[in-house]
Parts: sequence; structure tokens; C-alpha cells
Amino acid sequence: MGFLGNIESLLIIIAIVVGVFLLLRELFCWYWKINQRISLQKEIMM
Repeated sequence: MGFLGNIESLLIIIAIVVGVFLLLRELFCWYWKINQRISLQKEIMM
């Protein structure tokens, strides 16, 4: 049962890290207004 417990712990840690990464990515994109800049660049290119 010890091996399965390690795998479960590893999967939980990976899920938490991915969640935090996605949350921080959204925060940084909002702060630096990256999404707005991309949409403005698309408008200019059209």
C-alpha cells in the first residue's frame, strides 16, 4: 500500500502545481495586459 500512497501523493502534488501555475499565469496575463495586447495586434493585422 505504500507504493500506491506515494503515487497518489505525487498526483495530488502535480495537480496542485498545475492549478497554481494556471492561476498565476492568468494573474500575470491580466496584470501585464497580455491578452488585451494580443487582441489589439489581431485587430491591427486585419
